[in-house]
Amino acid sequence: MELQDYSPKPIIEGVKIIDLKVHKDDGGSFCELGRFEAFENILLDCEELTKDPLHKGIGDKLQANYSVLHPGTIKAFHLHKNQTDQFCIMDKMIINLIDIRHLLKDDKLLNRFLEASQFRDSLVKTNEMGHLIPKEKRMRLVLENQKLIIPPGVLHGICNPYNQDHRMIYFVNRWFNPQDEWRLPWDLIGEEVWRIQKG
Repeated sequence: MELQDYSPKPIIEGVKIIDLKVHKDDGGSFCELGRFEAFENILLDCEELTKDPLHKGIGDKLQANYSVLHPGTIKAFHLHKNQTDQFCIMDKMIINLIDIRHLLKDDKLLNRFLEASQFRDSLVKTNEMGHLIPKEKRMRLVLENQKLIIPPGVLHGICNPYNQDHRMIYFVNRWFNPQDEWRLPWDLIGEEVWRIQKG
């Protein structure tokens, strides 16, 4: 038997969680996700937009995306060195964040991290990650009707552990650039972080 831990969870610098106000009535619901200037640009086809140098997207470089996660899906871990993400989580999701900005500044530590990320033994991998990424640089979140802002240099992953499709809309401040789309294994800090917590 142990006491429940009610201490504040660590907040990664630059990460923000904003409650989204959902207005409900007999006919359904409404929620504002954001406000943008140069709205006319959204009417252009995406391919036309990227070819036209006069149009750089809403807010200069905004891209909006829509994603569906089937039950049991884990999308992790993703990293952008230049892009900021804004997730609008309407259906409940589990999200894990890992701040590796300190590793990106040190080639030796970064190489050690990348090597450890490929270990097949999950216990060895988890132990090594414990040395490289202290707990204060990790966040495990369960969000619903909330916006999550993720700065560059923070690994992020999302999971739908429930029994129906869950959807999200997200905005990024850069158009898709394959040179800034980095991937690392989903079990980087263990498998249990993606499970529904019991007790």
